[in-house]
Amino acid sequence: TSNQPNYYIYLRANVNKGEEFRDINIGAMWVKKKTENGNELTYMVGHMNINFVSVPVVILKAKPRFENDTVKYLYDIYKSTPREQQNKQPQQGYTVEYQDADGNRVG
Repeated sequence: TSNQPNYYIYLRANVNKGEEFRDINIGAMWVKKKTENGNELTYMVGHMNINFVSVPVVILKAKPRFENDTVKYLYDIYKSTPREQQNKQPQQGYTVEYQDADGNRVG
């Protein structure tokens, strides 16, 4: 179905030679696409279970952040706020928004 994630994230449980434990499912990711400023952006959204708490994340293809920046990894991973919580947050104080290297809001 369309609700099924594109990827599952597993924690490798076998750390010592000869162990035969089942890997532990710790999250899931969905591939999304959207158009911003005439450019199509492909990214992943989902969650990872960290310390028994589900943490929403956004994964973007890594891009240079400044002139002459050398990117030596494939992806940037950001903690995200679920949409249902974004609407419940008070309007006072400060807010946190995530942007990709081009300054587009993500998440």
